[in-house]
This record gives sequence, structure tokens and C-alpha cells, in this order.
Amino acid sequence: AGSGVAPALGQQRACGSGHRVCFADAGGDMDDGASRRQALLASVRDRSAPRRDVELRVARFMQLCAGQSCVPSTDESAILIAALGRNNLWSQALRLYATMRADEVASGSAPSLITCNAAINACRRGRQWEHAVVLAADMQDRGVAMDAVGFSMLMSATVEGKRWELA
Repeated sequence: AGSGVAPALGQQRACGSGHRVCFADAGGDMDDGASRRQALLASVRDRSAPRRDVELRVARFMQLCAGQSCVPSTDESAILIAALGRNNLWSQALRLYATMRADEVASGSAPSLITCNAAINACRRGRQWEHAVVLAADMQDRGVAMDAVGFSMLMSATVEGKRWELA
């Protein structure tokens, strides 16, 4: 399925939420890639996992998706970005967010509030208030209304960065 010819081998079938599309084999069963993605996602959520393991698991998840010609769903993206942020891997979280953002633009899909919030929180945890402010401005430019969760994280980021005037 990783060769890029998966659609010719079976039929497309939506799986999960968001705009991700996976492929079923000729019999209509999902390949084990979907179950591997779910297992990796569960391991990324494991809060007891060492920081380096989380980083590697996120990379494996993205490689698996790329090999299956699918894009992570909104929920999966938020989970991956949040896990990186939780482990103080804010720069990796922002790179992943940028990748997801490019996928949204390419597919013409609407920006995701949950993914934006996860990225802002990663910046907050990494004490990168400047990046959090840029993300909030990007949300506004794209017409994404920030919710109370996003405002709270943005305010925390600016206050923790001793930029009270921005809060």
C-alpha cells in the first residue's frame, strides 16, 4: 500500500474524522496500517513515555501515513501536536503544525481550531509566547474564531513570557 498504487488495488474508504482517506483491500477490509496508526497514536498519548520515544513515535506515525497516502485527521493532528508540546518539543510541534497547515491549504479544507489550539499550547508549554501570538494572528487571518481554550492558552503564554500588555 505504500507504493502509491493503493487506490488501484482496492477501493478508497474514509476512515476516522477529518479529511483523511485510507484504502481498503479488494475485500473491503482495512489494511493493518489503520490498526498500526491507532496503536502508535495510543503510544503517543502515553504520558509516561520518555520524551525521545514520543518524538520517534510521532515521526513513525507520519511516515506510516505518508506510506499509505493518507493525511492525519484533525483529531490525530491535535493529539500528535499536543504530545510534542507536553514533552517540551515545541519546535517539532510547530513543524508538524506547519505540515498540517500546508495539507489544509492544499486540500482546501477549513482550518482546524483544535489543531491551532494544540499548537498554541505547545508554544505556551515551551515558553515561546512570540510563536503563540503569531499562531493566533494566523488564525485570525484565516477567519478561525479563537475559543475560550485558545484565549486562555494565549494569555498564559504571554503572561508567562512577562508580556502582560499582550494578554
